[in-house]
Amino acid sequence: MCEPATDHGASGPAAWARAIARQTGERPVCGAPGTPWSEVLDRAIKRDAGWLVVAYGSPGFPLPQSCARHERLARLVGQAPCPVLTLQPWVGASAARLETAVVGVNASPKARAAALAAARLVSSVGGRGRLILAHGSEDHPAELAAHTPWPELTERMRPERHAWIDELARELTARVLAVDIAVQLTWAPELVAGLARRHAADFVALGAGRCSEGVSKQLDRIHVQVLRESPCPLLMAAARRDGRSPAPVA
Repeated sequence: MCEPATDHGASGPAAWARAIARQTGERPVCGAPGTPWSEVLDRAIKRDAGWLVVAYGSPGFPLPQSCARHERLARLVGQAPCPVLTLQPWVGASAARLETAVVGVNASPKARAAALAAARLVSSVGGRGRLILAHGSEDHPAELAAHTPWPELTERMRPERHAWIDELARELTARVLAVDIAVQLTWAPELVAGLARRHAADFVALGAGRCSEGVSKQLDRIHVQVLRESPCPLLMAAARRDGRSPAPVA
């Protein structure tokens, strides 16, 4: 895993790392310009870091199409001991705020881990912190409609059919967070990126799978699409290696 942890003008990741430190009191591990991701990961593991910040892609260029580079990012996230904030080329240092987040969720432990990680970042902003829990379709509705009647699809996505999202919202609201819910029959990455633009979110978050060293792993198309479509960084977090989510916000 030798993808360089490129910086955006040598200031982007550092600025976001400082914002995380101010917000949480924890010092993140930050990928310096040109540092291989393998070294960044090793440093994060040795320090038992609470956060990891890396840049993905270069200014003026689109995100890489290469499956190999997506695989390296997936392995970094899957092996990291902490959530990973990934900065796309268009994310600048001046935008380093952590007050509003859109979290793509389903009923899985890794989605809950992402929501809790996002809550840790926005929970200390004097009541201004806001989470938007977004649950969309994991497959594109047009693909589903080819073999499932549309009324059945809309019935499946009625908010009352997803009690788990209300329970997650209550858990997060109990930690003095403003939490909104959006359940829509929209392809999940389009829903997450669209809400991020509409609400001027500071970052978006998704759950991620764990993987062992040397195991090939790919970012799924939802993560790739969110990286491409979101105007703000993507925080990826996984459930702990024992299968449980991280500790809730204090």
